[in-house]
Amino acid sequence: MYRLVIVEDEEHIRHSLESLIPWEEMGFQVVGSFSDGMDALKYLKDNPCDAVLTDIMMNRMTGLEMIRNLCDTHPQLKVVILSGYSDFTYAQRAIQYKVVNYLVKPVDEEELMNTFKGIKEQLNEEREEALLVQTQTRDLKRMLQKNFFGQLLSGRITSEEELSIYLKILGIEKVQQASPLFAFEISERCDQDEPDQDGESANLEDVLDNLLISTRDALTTFVLEHRSDCWHLVGIGTGQAQNKEESKQFSLQVQEFSGALSKMLSDRFSFHLTHYVSRISDLLTGTKIASDLPTCLPKQKVDSELYSSILSEYKLLIVELDTGSNGTLAHILDGLFRDLESAPLEDVRFIFKDLYCVIESHYTKRKISLSDLTGGKFDAGRLYAFSRTEDLAACVKADFDALCNGLKNSKCESRHSTIQHVVAYLNEHISQEIGHEAIAAKYRIHPGYLSRLFKQEMGETLSEYLLRIKTEKAALLLKDGRYKVGQIAAMVGYNASSYFSIIFKKNTGYSPREYSQKVSL
Repeated sequence: MYRLVIVEDEEHIRHSLESLIPWEEMGFQVVGSFSDGMDALKYLKDNPCDAVLTDIMMNRMTGLEMIRNLCDTHPQLKVVILSGYSDFTYAQRAIQYKVVNYLVKPVDEEELMNTFKGIKEQLNEEREEALLVQTQTRDLKRMLQKNFFGQLLSGRITSEEELSIYLKILGIEKVQQASPLFAFEISERCDQDEPDQDGESANLEDVLDNLLISTRDALTTFVLEHRSDCWHLVGIGTGQAQNKEESKQFSLQVQEFSGALSKMLSDRFSFHLTHYVSRISDLLTGTKIASDLPTCLPKQKVDSELYSSILSEYKLLIVELDTGSNGTLAHILDGLFRDLESAPLEDVRFIFKDLYCVIESHYTKRKISLSDLTGGKFDAGRLYAFSRTEDLAACVKADFDALCNGLKNSKCESRHSTIQHVVAYLNEHISQEIGHEAIAAKYRIHPGYLSRLFKQEMGETLSEYLLRIKTEKAALLLKDGRYKVGQIAAMVGYNASSYFSIIFKKNTGYSPREYSQKVSL
């Protein structure tokens, strides 16, 4: 229910607006009713509200004066003017203040209701957008955290300075360089050939949620997908093992955790301890580093907003890589380097090193080797060979160009004939809504087994694959420029253009219109 404030100095009109309009049926609750703009402003200062219906001419403060104040303090409010004056000057000022509608008394009830129905739709879309942004931010942060631990375990974090930057910039609560760490590698057992009852592999993170209830205050855990059937479970003590007794306590926690893990997972998974250190920083000692990488990495503080903004573009870059858009890729990368013009070279290297790792992780999950596609050129280690940002930028653009060409010439294909047929069918019927069960029935296969087999062969779930090809097709149609958003939504199998816009933004980071502007050369 959205919150509405009514401001009207004539009591009988105010009472009629409150009682005769079916606000609740339209999704609104009248939370305040005032005869003057000054009183309404006082109320709105401390009380959240979504919409305001106001008269213009009132005693102490006019409606337009109130709206002018609201533009500065509550720009998100939807304002509708209800006035006995049709003077163009008033309407012109209303437009200046971005008023939703200007209704002249005596107001037509149907017009008023239609106006607020439109406001409700707009508020719904804005709420969905806000939730989507929150979800994207949370998902990006989680993905970056997992990427960090993947680098840490594989020896690609090379100095205490770099480790410190990661811990601070990713906001990994309670984790410090002196915190103890352990890691298990968990794999699906080879003898689990039959699909489980639900037709899906167990969600390891959901299983661990139950396991960690008793140790949640003492441990922070992360589950990293290593391959489609293999994970790393990283556990970090929230305290610091500063002496032998504290180290012993952590060791006992690990033993207890291992025992509980064995009871919960041994039927379907095998696991073994791969890392155990009393301090996270101990992982840096003796780590093998490629000969062309320096041992001293940037010591200055990387701007966290800049870092997140650049890393958030990886979705857009992947869409352009998948659609084979070399020119658009170069255009986007030019924009990224313009954003980094004032950043130190060391920060630029740091940020793009992570971008390379994120993109490599994405394609590895889809069983695509970037090293094979580019002859080893798509390698973050090459970025440390340059002493000027301009040269580094040229290297990055050349790497992405080589990767784009490699992806054009080598698409991930399944060796399993059924999955080949499913993939062909999905691409041919991209404009239709197709359910898992319908596909399974068409090819006479159990839906659960189809899900497992598809992920095993393609490196992504059937739903992920379908969303990806729909996004790629929509991106190409948007670049074409001949179609409206609604037409494109129908062409890729979405009945509602608003829902299509939300899904497209989730997969690219941009709405269809924003995307068209972003990639226009």
